[in-house]
Amino acid sequence: MTPALATTGLSKRFGAFNANTDITLALPQGARHALIGPNGAGKTTLINLLTGVLAPTSGDVFLAGERVTALAQHQRVKRGMTRTFQINTLFPGLTVFESATLAVCERRGTAGIWHRTVARQRAESQEALALLQMLGLAAEANALTRDLPYGKQRLVEIALALATRPRRHSGR
Repeated sequence: MTPALATTGLSKRFGAFNANTDITLALPQGARHALIGPNGAGKTTLINLLTGVLAPTSGDVFLAGERVTALAQHQRVKRGMTRTFQINTLFPGLTVFESATLAVCERRGTAGIWHRTVARQRAESQEALALLQMLGLAAEANALTRDLPYGKQRLVEIALALATRPRRHSGR
């Protein structure tokens, strides 16, 4: 079976400092893993290499068997790779519903159509509302994200990640 995510010989150097060296891994579909270690161990660097924030010094990243090493972050997202951040990266002036709808529109390629209002994005709005309902956020749909407690903000960030339709285990 093709791994959901794999690396071969993945390394990152910053000058003379080796942040990550020769990381080879293969994560099967549906697997749950934790990345743990002390501060400075290279955890964030590894995630940044996997998601395309950083280019590796050497090695490759594969998503469902496809080599994605040279792809930009947004191209990896379009192929199903999504991440959330330890510190929220939300739009504080948007409502929960607007944020989720914008994420759905971005995935569908309709976010840049300036002459279409959110009200005219019916399919996108319905999908966003379904995500909010699934995560128990429908009651907060009209609240500004900055006014939510931290736990709810984390749920909004998860909703935005899910709006990109990341690859997931098919159950087979």
